[in-house]
Amino acid sequence: MNVYWDIDNRQFVAATDSIQKETLFTLAARDVEPITLAYLEESASGAETPYDVSGPDSGEAIWCAIKEDPDDANYLAGPLQLLDNGLGGDDRRFTGDLNLATAELIAAIDSEDDDLLAVKFEVTVQSAAGYDKFTTQVDMNIFTDVIRNGVAPATGVSGGGMWRHITDAGGNKGIVGVNIDGVVVAGPFYPPGV
Repeated sequence: MNVYWDIDNRQFVAATDSIQKETLFTLAARDVEPITLAYLEESASGAETPYDVSGPDSGEAIWCAIKEDPDDANYLAGPLQLLDNGLGGDDRRFTGDLNLATAELIAAIDSEDDDLLAVKFEVTVQSAAGYDKFTTQVDMNIFTDVIRNGVAPATGVSGGGMWRHITDAGGNKGIVGVNIDGVVVAGPFYPPGV
């Protein structure tokens, strides 16, 4: 899953060159979900590009997790420390494999009658002293039939991507298909009447 974190505004966006806010991630759960996060700061170059790819201060760490409720102290999956890929410039990312085959997440999925489990995806910068410096949460839907049946279905977007819920510049809510590199490959699609 590709995540673009606008750290200055504490929100997720659609891509490194987009200010379109992400309000919901949807994925088909697997045993492990690869996470690739771009840490974005508002660009010093102005209108040419909205963000510069960056990283937290020295000694700080980026963690991600899935919670059932925003205020839960316990996690359904994670927390996972995302590690710097060591690349510079626009190629810098923080990556890790989030284990979704946890007893807590499986129990939540097994107790769900619907096809989707609504959870919170959370990303946190932790200081060198061990306290949470910045945290951003977003709604996430996980297809529930995956771990329950032990087989990971296709994510619905060719190339290993996922569907992302968006709110466009006009305030309209819809979805786009995003490939594994974070490039929109389908949509946007809007509900009837939009």
